[in-house]
Amino acid sequence: MEASRKTIGWQGTVLAETYRVLQRLGKGGMGEVYEAEHLRVGKKVAVKFMKGDVSDDRRAIERFRREVRALSAITSEYVVSVLDCGDLDGETPYVVMERLYGEDLRHLLAREAPLSVYRALRFALHAWAGLAAVHEAGLVHRDLKPANLFVTRTESSGELCKILDFGVAKKQASDATGQGALIGTLRYMAPEQLSDGATVAPTTDVYAIGAILFE
Repeated sequence: MEASRKTIGWQGTVLAETYRVLQRLGKGGMGEVYEAEHLRVGKKVAVKFMKGDVSDDRRAIERFRREVRALSAITSEYVVSVLDCGDLDGETPYVVMERLYGEDLRHLLAREAPLSVYRALRFALHAWAGLAAVHEAGLVHRDLKPANLFVTRTESSGELCKILDFGVAKKQASDATGQGALIGTLRYMAPEQLSDGATVAPTTDVYAIGAILFE
């Protein structure tokens, strides 16, 4: 079943004869995230589809593809892993990522804030380590906030914080974003990002992590 479902959801769709979409996990400004199952090995994954209104923008699609390729080269335990990507019927791009279990930092803070100094610093250090890998790959995230940091658990090291949602990320040397565009979430934006989202540098992401740590 490979029919376009921009308006009624993607449950039941089979992608590339490999992934069966099961249920929606969440949505953001650029797309929707679903749980899916690999048909041959049974492993659960997460699939992010570009939103219908965004996927009609050819420039946005090309930016999405470039950034997925860059993100797939990152091998950090502090950044969500990209496993595959494709286009549904040639018109709706999607990316397949590792399936994470836990909650984003926004929900954790709403329930448990203020965090202990040790726990807050642990999450911030994980995010900074992830950022180092992101910046090494030539990307600037541009929208770091508690909702885009995911807290999961590992058997070996306990809580682990991973960077998610690269929907508005950009290549450091790219001019794909129009000059003067406001990109990001106001509460966590550096001063230079408020004036022009097209010319931001990695330091913009560092500022956002500092704002999150303060919160």
